Amino acid sequence: MDGDEKVERELHKRFGKDRLKGEWFSPTKELIDFILTLGEPPDVSRKKPGRYGLWRHMSVAEVERARLAWFDSSYTSDAVAAKAVGLHAATMRLKFGVSGRDGKLTSEQAKAMADQRHKARKDARMPIEQAQVIWRSSRYKRYQDAIAKMPGWTKQAAYDEIGPRTTGAGRPRKI
Repeated sequence: MDGDEKVERELHKRFGKDRLKGEWFSPTKELIDFILTLGEPPDVSRKKPGRYGLWRHMSVAEVERARLAWFDSSYTSDAVAAKAVGLHAATMRLKFGVSGRDGKLTSEQAKAMADQRHKARKDARMPIEQAQVIWRSSRYKRYQDAIAKMPGWTKQAAYDEIGPRTTGAGRPRKI
């Protein structure tokens, strides 16, 4: 999105209530709707499936656009829905679950199942406040030791939601 400091200030003011930290904002419906109105197609060229997959390289708007396409019943097949957002059907199936196009479920039922799975995964893990204490503790020198004490958390989820681990001097550790 193009704009100067004035535009950025206005956006920060508009979405200030959704600010998490610094330039990070909670993906509320209002923010996602605003991003989707920009109408910019996802930038597929910068996606590099690496150790953690390409979802890590996508913006919140791109992931939401992919989710909406996956459960949109107007697409005739999973492959068509995936191609519309520049992804592969198998990749989207792993991320979002069944789409409902196979005739066994409606699109709404498939979406509800995916939402329930996501909620169950979030509910089964240690609360973020407790996880932060462990993740940032100098008691656990290796990230594997910290993750072992944080039920339901992965290294990537901890890094994305809590931030990098730090040394006593406040510098990020190599993970």
